[in-house]
Amino acid sequence: MEKIKASDIIAEVDHLKINNYQFSKKLEWLQDVEDRIQMEIIDTHENPEGIKTGKMDEDTLLIAAGPYADIYRHYLTAQINKSNEEYDRYNNEITLYYDAYETFQRMWHNTHMPVNKGNFKM
Repeated sequence: MEKIKASDIIAEVDHLKINNYQFSKKLEWLQDVEDRIQMEIIDTHENPEGIKTGKMDEDTLLIAAGPYADIYRHYLTAQINKSNEEYDRYNNEITLYYDAYETFQRMWHNTHMPVNKGNFKM
């Protein structure tokens, strides 16, 4: 899957949803999503690709690529809607975000072995 840069996602969202929020704020929102993906999905499974999130900048290649990049689009749009107090739109976008997130999570779980945590023995 081809990776997508943070700046490309922000540009797409800005094109679809006119807003006045700073680029740096949108990077913070993307960082929130990347950190969640790292903690809840990547770190709980084997990681032969060596994926590790770091400080987000415009050239950062995002973890969820290809058809899974909707995670970021929906999350940014949801945060813009929430900040604008457009709660019906926020609810729609955050629902789409959770759906996209769960789709990515299922794909990762199906293609990467969970990390053995614990000492359970039969």
